[in-house]
Amino acid sequence: QACINCESNTDYYGQTTCEFEGLTTADILQLLYTSTGGPNWMVNDGWSEYASGVTSDGVTNTGDVCTWYGVQCETVGYNDVSGSVVKIVLKKNNLIGSIPPELYQLSSLRHVDLASNGINFKLDDIAQWKDLTFLSLSHTMVRDYSTIGNAKALTVLELEGNNIAGRIPDGIFDLVNLVKLDLSENKLTGYFPNQITALSKMQLLYLDGNAISGSIPNSIKKLSNLVTLNLSGNALTGHLPFELEKLTKIRTLSLAKQEAPGLVGSLLSFSGNTDLIYLELNGNSLTGSIPDSFLELSTIGASDGAITVMLHDNLLTGTIPENLATFQNMDIELRDNLITGRIPQDICMKLEWNHGNVGDYACKGILCSPGTFNPDLGRQSSPVSKCQNCPNDKVSFYYGATSCVEGSNPTKQPIQAPREPPTRAPTKKENANTGNKNPRENLEERAILIELYDMCNGLKWYRQGNWNVEGAHICTWDGIYCGA
Repeated sequence: QACINCESNTDYYGQTTCEFEGLTTADILQLLYTSTGGPNWMVNDGWSEYASGVTSDGVTNTGDVCTWYGVQCETVGYNDVSGSVVKIVLKKNNLIGSIPPELYQLSSLRHVDLASNGINFKLDDIAQWKDLTFLSLSHTMVRDYSTIGNAKALTVLELEGNNIAGRIPDGIFDLVNLVKLDLSENKLTGYFPNQITALSKMQLLYLDGNAISGSIPNSIKKLSNLVTLNLSGNALTGHLPFELEKLTKIRTLSLAKQEAPGLVGSLLSFSGNTDLIYLELNGNSLTGSIPDSFLELSTIGASDGAITVMLHDNLLTGTIPENLATFQNMDIELRDNLITGRIPQDICMKLEWNHGNVGDYACKGILCSPGTFNPDLGRQSSPVSKCQNCPNDKVSFYYGATSCVEGSNPTKQPIQAPREPPTRAPTKKENANTGNKNPRENLEERAILIELYDMCNGLKWYRQGNWNVEGAHICTWDGIYCGA
């Protein structure tokens, strides 16, 4: 079959269609350039030379768009001859204006990234981009994306920070190939859309920073490929659905800072989320104690990897589960809850926890004890940011207070937390140090030694046998010798 003449010239050898009748690829891209203030772009190599007709060295510009900044063409044939434009990336390049509709005539485009520019872009004809898999228009002036469902091949859609209002359009739920959807930091309203769980290929879902209400549906388990789920900063209510634990691939789960009252009910154990490395549930109204089985099947605990757990600003009670000591490196925030139980000693000896604060300040690096407070984190995080005693006319009743409240404290002394348990039991040899004489203990001396232990970070001493052990006579404490 013979080659057929097009009504206007095409750019390249070997074309199978005359898709650019009337406008060449260079013409279309020049419309983009002139419509968005091209001379003022941060980088416009190739674009500006074509507009002026010559290159920087004075040679006539032939319009090889594949050499222009941000433009990528596919290669065809044995000699890697440039073919159609398949990718345009002009992110953060100071484009200002409206994207010309002629851009849709570049029908081979697969990847378009125009994020962080002052542009508007009408998506009415997006169906012409049949092969488009990646579209990023975050932090632009795009407001209307109601026709986005016509871009059937999309796997990544990013529309973050565009002040988009209203409900999520139904067309989104037709994009069954989506792997990533980012609609964060907009003004979306309405209930959490149950239809979104039909997007079973989804791995990264960001809906944070909106005003989405309602509860998280049990059907969330259908998004079984999720690696990241961020719904923070919305108006979600109800209980944490148990089905969250069936998201076995999840690594980042963020449901923090819901509009009051936020999420309520018990904290899940998340024992089924074995790959979880970031859990953010702070700023809700979760109640009850932290489950003893909390994160007990995590694969991170058996490795040197770090895990972050944000549970502060809830209504949690009880104590911190001892099983968390299996984690070698954890950043955990628990301030401003209703925790009263003493902190397990094994946890107070985790040197890497909380960016090394536990290694430096022992239990105080986890939470300040009752009767004290820290206005920043409810724990000690530096030599300056310490746990402070409450003023005489105020009191804190729980671990991890960031402030003290008006309360009755007739002794005018800080409320003392229970002493932490010993690091180990005394040995027979240590018990024998008394010579079986068991002299009467001087309580004033004991108090002085306890103060020495606390002030000098006794939990990190290499030898601390019997120190501060309830019922152990001070004469049995490692390094202490008493007279007959």
